[in-house]
Amino acid sequence: MAQRPQAIPELPLSPRLQLHAWAHTPTALLEQGRDLQGTTFMLRAGERDPLVVLTDSASAQAAFRQTGADGMGAEANDVLLSLVGPTSVLVAQGADHRARRRELRPVVNSWGRTYGKELTTLADRLVASWPTGRPVALHSHCQRLTLDLLLHSLLGTADSLAADALRELVSLDLAANRSAERFAIDGPPPEPWPLLAARHAEFDAALYQTLAAGRPGYGAEQLGSATQGTGCLRDTLATVVITGHETAATALAWAIERLAHSPEATAEVERLVQSGCRTELERYLHLVILESLRQRPVIPLLTRRLSEPFNAAGHVLAEGTEVGIAAWLIHHDPDLHPQSARFMPERFESVPGLELPRAANADWIPFGGGTRRCLGDRFAVDVVRTGLLALVERYALVPGSESAEHPVRQSITIAPGAGCLVSLQPR
Repeated sequence: MAQRPQAIPELPLSPRLQLHAWAHTPTALLEQGRDLQGTTFMLRAGERDPLVVLTDSASAQAAFRQTGADGMGAEANDVLLSLVGPTSVLVAQGADHRARRRELRPVVNSWGRTYGKELTTLADRLVASWPTGRPVALHSHCQRLTLDLLLHSLLGTADSLAADALRELVSLDLAANRSAERFAIDGPPPEPWPLLAARHAEFDAALYQTLAAGRPGYGAEQLGSATQGTGCLRDTLATVVITGHETAATALAWAIERLAHSPEATAEVERLVQSGCRTELERYLHLVILESLRQRPVIPLLTRRLSEPFNAAGHVLAEGTEVGIAAWLIHHDPDLHPQSARFMPERFESVPGLELPRAANADWIPFGGGTRRCLGDRFAVDVVRTGLLALVERYALVPGSESAEHPVRQSITIAPGAGCLVSLQPR
C-alpha cells in the first residue's frame, strides 16, 4: 500500500506573531522552526501566502534544480519590477532569462579582473578618509565604497555628473530608515526601494545619462553590446545598479565585523600585513570573505515557486507552492560545517586561488543556486575583497564592543545590528 504523504508541520505561533518575528528577527524565527519542527516546516506570515521552509541541503539542491531548469522561478523578484523594468534578467522567465543570463554573467564577472588596479586605487583613496581612533558604524561607509566601485566599473570614473546623479538617487533609500517595521505590515511584501521608486522618472534620466557619459571600454558600453537583441539596455543597467552594490556592501560590513571579533583570524591578517606578502594576504582575506558569507549570508532565505509537484523529505508539495531555501540554517548545519559557530576561514582552503566554492550539494549558497543564482557573484566577492584589502593594509581593526553583533533586518538583507561598529587604528 502506498505511503501517505506527511503533513507539513507548522510553528505554534499565530500568523500575526510569525509576521512580526519574520520582520524583526528572521534568523531567530528560522532557527525556532527548525528546532521545533525539523528540516521542513511551514511559515504563515500574516495574510501572505504560506511558505514551506527547506533546511537540508539535499532538498535545497533539488528545489534549485526543479525551479530553475526551465528558466522559471522569478516570481519573488516581481516586487522590483517597477524599477528594473520588464526585460530585466531578474524578472524574465524561460528562454528569455536563460539568454540574458548567458550574455550578462561573463561581462559583469570580468570587471573585477579587468579594472582591478583602478578599483584598488579607488578603494584605497576612499578608505583613507574613513574616521579613525574611535568606534564607528562602518556599514554606511561600506555602502559608499561598493557603490563607487560599481560606478567606476560602469563609467570608468566615480567622479562625474552622471555618477553623482545615480549616487544621489540610490543613496536615498540607503540613508533612510529601512527598518523592520515596514515588513511587519500585513499584505504583499513592501517595495525594497520606496524612495527611489517614487522618483522613477529621475532614476530613468540618470540611467540614460550614465549610458551617454560612460567611457569607452567600461561596463556600460559592454552591457550595451551584451544586450543587443535581448531586452532593454536601460533595464539591464537598472538591474546592475540596484542589485550590484548593496548586498556587496552588507557582505563587506559582515566581513569586517566577523574579522574584528575573531582574534585568531585578526592575528593571521596582522602577520600577513607585517610580512609584506600582498598575494598571501589577499588570498587569506578571500577565505575570510567566504567564511563570513557562510556565517552571515546576506539574504538568509531564498524563495522559489514550484512549477511541478515536489517531494521534500517525505512532504509532497503541490505545484505553485512557494518554498524558502534557508541558507542561514544550511550554513550553520554542523553536519555540513563542523564547529559551525566558530569563524574558521581555513575551512575553505581547498577552494583554489580566488575562486568561489563549487556547492554541488548546496552547502554554501549565499548567492542562491541553480539558474537563478546571482549572476554577478564573482564581481561581488571581488569588490568586497578589494575593499577589505584596502582597509586592513591601512588600519588595524578593533571591535567596538565585546560581543559580536546580532543580525537585524535592513530591507531584504540582514545586516550587523550595530552597523558594523569597529575602531580603525592607523598603521
